[in-house]
Amino acid sequence: DPTDPDGYFIVGVYSIGTPLGRRCLEQIGPDLAVITNEGVQSLSSVISLDRAAQDRGTITARIQPAINAASRITGNSFGWQLISYPKSTMALLNVPVGTGLFQQFVMNTLTGAWCRFTGQNGYCWALMDNNLYFGGAGIVCKADASGGDFGGVEFVANLRTAFSYYGNRGRKKRWPMVQPILDTNAIVTPSIGMDVDF
Repeated sequence: DPTDPDGYFIVGVYSIGTPLGRRCLEQIGPDLAVITNEGVQSLSSVISLDRAAQDRGTITARIQPAINAASRITGNSFGWQLISYPKSTMALLNVPVGTGLFQQFVMNTLTGAWCRFTGQNGYCWALMDNNLYFGGAGIVCKADASGGDFGGVEFVANLRTAFSYYGNRGRKKRWPMVQPILDTNAIVTPSIGMDVDF
């Protein structure tokens, strides 16, 4: 009963990193995620792990160096926000990178893989009718609508796959052929490069 001041009890005290931004909380299923300077932490992992081990239990563990760098540079800036977007099976972490400039770290909620979106300078994000929207400087845009969400600008993507030793770490490899297989209904101009010394 919230009207009863004697109805509240402290059942535990837990330590987490410093929360970032005014929109640092997001419900994810039955859990609550908190954006902190140590990454995005779920409260269930905070309760079950010691503070020293929490970095392994963060939702952003795979991109921890990028989160740490961003929180050091713009941790006090407006715009930090986490939003779950079930329609496209992704969760977006909005990160300020400068005055009026933002990027999004985006996680595939099925695989846990991460990527980064740029060019969507959204101060805030929201869902309406299962569609994703972001608010910018005096505008509201529908995201994930086409190849040019923001002002009709052409969509440019840079993809880097996971690095691999191809089953034998110490041996030199040779790649005589590469074939991109793309499934799209748009006109694309692909180019391919290789990182052999990662």
